[in-house]
Amino acid sequence: LHMALACNLLISIGGSPIIGMPGFVPRYPGPLPGGLRAGLIVRLRRCTIAQIRDIFLSIEQPENAVEPVRKTAKPGDPLDVSKFTIGWFYDEILSSLEALSKAKKITFGNASQQVSTWNGPGTLFVIQKLEDAQAAIQEIKHQGEGCAALKPGDGDKELAHYYKFAEIVAGRRIVVDVKGYSFTGAPIPFDPEGVWPMMDDPDMALLPTGSRARILSEQFARTYQSLLNGLSRTFNGEPTYLNQAIGLMYSLDLAARQLMQTPSGLNDGTTAGSSFQLPFPE
Repeated sequence: LHMALACNLLISIGGSPIIGMPGFVPRYPGPLPGGLRAGLIVRLRRCTIAQIRDIFLSIEQPENAVEPVRKTAKPGDPLDVSKFTIGWFYDEILSSLEALSKAKKITFGNASQQVSTWNGPGTLFVIQKLEDAQAAIQEIKHQGEGCAALKPGDGDKELAHYYKFAEIVAGRRIVVDVKGYSFTGAPIPFDPEGVWPMMDDPDMALLPTGSRARILSEQFARTYQSLLNGLSRTFNGEPTYLNQAIGLMYSLDLAARQLMQTPSGLNDGTTAGSSFQLPFPE
């Protein structure tokens, strides 16, 4: 949804999202684009509480968050203020769109080129005026970091991503009331033994040539490239192609599960994993 909203924004002012190019595809381990969350290095690792706390929570970090004391957050508690968050980045984009629109340097349109159908949670906006752009950016921000420091909801009757991850780290469901929120709900157990022992930062080049892990990893890379090409096609004149692109996303899910159940061949007890690399040139 967030990608569709961001692409619709770009299309509306005459841009063309180019998604499958090697320079666009992130490499892991690596930083977030644009210098956001400076110091954060995103790694691809098996699921652990530390990975969720140090990577996922940092990516979704709100600009203003109340860090709970004794698992409760209420008015008057100190704010943890963080700049250069993804929310800050979208605010900067919105400020620019507002200034350019006011100066009549840009107009919004190209509705027929934008994706308009969405069946998942949240709201997809076709951007035809500044107010649509404002609503789209608020949708992205609220789903990621919540509506306000003491309002962990996303505005669509779900918790924002930051607080969903925070529940897992705290080991308890969030309970929201008029005074704030607390991690005092039902337990959320985490069993490390239930996680496949995926190698850290999977890399096709490390897998033995001809091994099942290498073959499956190469297949994953080709499917990943097909997904990126499908998304580029979707946001460059064929908006109805989105469903086929989403189908490829589910194919990646199945391929990733297969990889994580396949020994890496490195003789260290690890399994392979999805590297999100483009295919190596033949």
